[in-house]
Amino acid sequence: MKRLSLSALTLLLTCLAAFSQRIMKVEKTDGTIVDYPVKDVKRVFFEGEELANLVISTNSVSLKVGETSTVEITEGSNNYAIVSNKTSVATAVLNGSTITINAIAAGTAIITVTDTQSEQTATIEVTVTTSDTPIAYTSCPDSNHPHMIDLGIGTLWSCCNVGASAPEQYGNYYAWGETQPKSVYNWDTYQYYNGSLSYPDCYVNIGSDISGTQYDAARANWGAPWRMPTLAEIQTLLNRCTSVWTIVNGVYGRKFTGPNGGTIFLPAAGYRWVDELGDAGSDGGYWSSSLLESYPFNAFGLYFDSGGAYWSSDYYRGYGLSVRPVR
Repeated sequence: MKRLSLSALTLLLTCLAAFSQRIMKVEKTDGTIVDYPVKDVKRVFFEGEELANLVISTNSVSLKVGETSTVEITEGSNNYAIVSNKTSVATAVLNGSTITINAIAAGTAIITVTDTQSEQTATIEVTVTTSDTPIAYTSCPDSNHPHMIDLGIGTLWSCCNVGASAPEQYGNYYAWGETQPKSVYNWDTYQYYNGSLSYPDCYVNIGSDISGTQYDAARANWGAPWRMPTLAEIQTLLNRCTSVWTIVNGVYGRKFTGPNGGTIFLPAAGYRWVDELGDAGSDGGYWSSSLLESYPFNAFGLYFDSGGAYWSSDYYRGYGLSVRPVR
């Protein structure tokens, strides 16, 4: 029998002394814990000695659609896995001990973090709300009007008229500078005309451009940042978009298509004068916010029919015309 060297004997005695107060245990793959040695060992530990607890920096996150947030794993084994129970609402990406959460859509999701060594878990409740900035579409969705439409021309146009709940509906009619519809449209009922005064003082001056002011029907009815388009914005619509005469849900009008493929439909809503609706189904008349300063009897607007679309300075301010908001 080979004799141990003095150094080997010293090491053995040291180990025996170290183990004299502790019992070596092993955890088997079936979860049972037995004395060492044993087959099918999963991990080896001293009795009373456990792996580090799994700890994360927060258990709840609130985001708006499109935002991201990070959660840190502050304690654990450095071996982790993560999963979202609703990837349509929020997704999560693990990089080391940092979890990056991405908000996809409004709703609630649970992100589960698992320490794969200790099998401990922790959860993060993610609440996602809609963004403060509405999404600009290139065509109008089927519900929840109005929507912003991006035509690729800078200004975002609404999908429908003020007073309408769908793109093909006519909506309300407004005299230029007035913010409420009425039953009779003429100079006697026009709020900013004083027939007792001579020209041009008979036309009350409310500004040469009323976009975004108290006289703006879009701003007054829909709130900021919606507003009436200026003459320049109508000219940009005409210059940079193509348009075709078409029918949407039985209603005639013009569809404008921008350079990015975005589209809006403007129904041929006609106009109102006195108590009658004229040219509905054949003509469209839409106010701009711009006054014809050289002749304040009129304001500029958009006119179209089956033959084409043009900007016009021929609209009496007292006419009842449609308003299509922009922002």
